[in-house]
Amino acid sequence: MNPAATFCATCGSRLTNGVCPTCPVAMYQPAQPSAPAYAPYPPAAAGFVSGAPGARYIGMWNWGAFLLCPLWLMNHRKVGLGILYIVLSVIPIVNLATLVMLIYFGVKGNEVAVASGRFTDDAQFVAVQNAWRNWGIGITIVCFVLFFFAGVVGALSGTR
Repeated sequence: MNPAATFCATCGSRLTNGVCPTCPVAMYQPAQPSAPAYAPYPPAAAGFVSGAPGARYIGMWNWGAFLLCPLWLMNHRKVGLGILYIVLSVIPIVNLATLVMLIYFGVKGNEVAVASGRFTDDAQFVAVQNAWRNWGIGITIVCFVLFFFAGVVGALSGTR
């Protein structure tokens, strides 16, 4: 509704102080600006912001963070930790630290994801984390199948 108008555009009644006395309140109230599609939450406060997208899932196990740890970390704005994971994984004996990282991010993964501020609502948060889980399970199954067949082929070729 035009604030300078003297008559309601909906019913034609005279406006009183820019408000139509006969129309429902919602019709003559100016439109409120919508929230931005992307509103990041500060990482330090993410665990304490109950309204943050995905905050209600904090404390639940995150399979995507466990199975695809370095890629998952890099995607959730923890590039340094992802690179550290890759570096540690190629150093003998020290690579056992990656097992600790896997378990840690399996437990704390949802908290890290919420702190990344990349999600607009709970539905998107769940969809993204489920996609990471599904890809992680799929890649793990493919690796097990390939290792199994490599073992079978190696065993068969070694018996001749």
